[in-house]
Amino acid sequence: MTDEFEQQEFYFVTTALPGPSNECVFVDVQTADGNDTGPEGCGADWEKHPRYPGYYRLGPFAKYGVRHVETQASFEAELRGKDAEIKILEARHAPALALHREVQEDRDRVLAELEKAKDERDTSIRAIAAMTPVMEKANEVLNGKHDEAERLKVQHEVALGELREVRGELGVANGVIRSTQAEVAGLRQTIDEEWSQAAHERRNLESQVVAARAGR
Repeated sequence: MTDEFEQQEFYFVTTALPGPSNECVFVDVQTADGNDTGPEGCGADWEKHPRYPGYYRLGPFAKYGVRHVETQASFEAELRGKDAEIKILEARHAPALALHREVQEDRDRVLAELEKAKDERDTSIRAIAAMTPVMEKANEVLNGKHDEAERLKVQHEVALGELREVRGELGVANGVIRSTQAEVAGLRQTIDEEWSQAAHERRNLESQVVAARAGR
C-alpha cells in the first residue's frame, strides 16, 4: 500500500464487533502499513475506499481505539493451516478410498459369480429343453413302461430344482450388488462433500491473502 494511500487515512477492516445499538457496529482495523495504531469506530462513520475492497476511511464521529489487529502474516499462517488440514483429510480418507477399491473388487467378484450363475442357469435351461423331447419320445416308445417314465420324471425334477437354486443364488448376488453400490455411493458423497468444503475454505483464504497483498 502506498504512503499516499495511508495518508488518506484508509484502514483495512478485519473484524466486526457488536456496538451499543442497532445503528452502530464497532470494527477492529489495521493501518495500511500493518501497524496496530489504526482507529476504531462505528460502522456508520466509515467511508468505503473507491478502489480497494475492505478498506474504509474513518468518519469524524469515531472515537475509539484499536482492539484487534489481523496482519497479512496471520492470513498466510491460517492458509498454511488449511493446507495442513487438507493433507490431514487426504490421510484420513485414505482408508475410505482403500475400502472403496476393496468394495469395487468385491463387486467385480460378485459380478463374475453372477455371470457364472447365469451360464449355469442357461446350461440347465438348455438341458431341460433338450430333455423335454427326449421324455416325450421315451413316453411314446416305452408306452406304459412306468418305471422308466418315473426315472425320467425324477431327472426332470432334479434339473428344475437346480434351476431354482441357481435363480436363488442370482437373487442373492443381485442383493449384494445393490448393497455394495449404495455403500460406494455413500462413501463417494462423503468424500466429495469434505473435499468441496476444504476447497471452498482454501479459496476464501486465498482470496483474503490476495486482497491483503494487494493492500500492502
